[in-house]
Amino acid sequence: MDNNKLSTLHSIGYKILECCGTCENSNFDSGREFGTCSKYTYSHLKHQNQRQLSIHIFGSCFDGYKYKEPTGELKIFKKYL
Repeated sequence: MDNNKLSTLHSIGYKILECCGTCENSNFDSGREFGTCSKYTYSHLKHQNQRQLSIHIFGSCFDGYKYKEPTGELKIFKKYL
């Protein structure tokens, strides 16, 4: 990453917040904003089995967050997590 970009990010206090998109419990298909959470399930009214909870990539919860080691392009921003 460009040093000027890193310097600017640091100077503004840039931070990537804890959210479903950076959580170990989340499952998102590449490029999709909606996925599922493997920690929480619910009983769907139309089905008899438990289902994984549908989530949004920028959503968050109070007690289910588990840090996920960044991969791909997010590795560059690891220090901001």
